[in-house]
Amino acid sequence: MIANKRYSFVFDSAVLVQAMAQAVGINIEIEVLDWAAQLDRYNRGDYQSMAFVYSARLDASLSFEMLTGPKATQPRKVWDNPEAQEMLRQSMMIDDTAKRQALMIVLFNGAELAALRKNVKGYAGWLYPQPRFWGVSVQYR
Repeated sequence: MIANKRYSFVFDSAVLVQAMAQAVGINIEIEVLDWAAQLDRYNRGDYQSMAFVYSARLDASLSFEMLTGPKATQPRKVWDNPEAQEMLRQSMMIDDTAKRQALMIVLFNGAELAALRKNVKGYAGWLYPQPRFWGVSVQYR
């Protein structure tokens, strides 16, 4: 399994997967690469397994699009299944939430918390870990 140490949580997840696999008799060796080398191997589809991070997508279909597609023309894709590709295509054309949820199963979402003092106005937490301060103000007494 390829991993990197640029993102500590990615390396930690690789170690966790390795330990879980060992518990059932599967030996996984972790190969630690720098981020650029790992990204190159990902884009070429040159790996057996990889602990990898994607930047957040505001739509679940876009997250699945990173993984689903024809390996012959896009080697980085890991799920080359015509039925899954059709379901992904449908999910990108449907705006009904219940119908879209029936097409996709989300396995994990990270939690990002935001806390602030009462005198900070206009701030709202969001999906990404970096705070956005557009339109935020501090009210002094």
